[in-house]
Amino acid sequence: MRTTPRVLIGVAALTAAGVVGVVNPATAGANDKWALNGTFVATSNGEWATTNDVFHDERSIRSIWMAFPRDRGGIGYKE
Repeated sequence: MRTTPRVLIGVAALTAAGVVGVVNPATAGANDKWALNGTFVATSNGEWATTNDVFHDERSIRSIWMAFPRDRGGIGYKE
């Protein structure tokens, strides 16, 4: 099987892209301007509890979470 220059260029480009992705991975930065601050309610429905794919009843739980900027205490949990 003959390899053409076009195939070699494609392989080289893919290899270079892979190396750049490993050496310089994308990073995510948090910005307080767009933070999800406020009060949130989380509910765990005990009727759908499973162990080893077998349903069983559990107590339903509702919890309240409050998120604030780090300078005001960060994330808090209130039952």
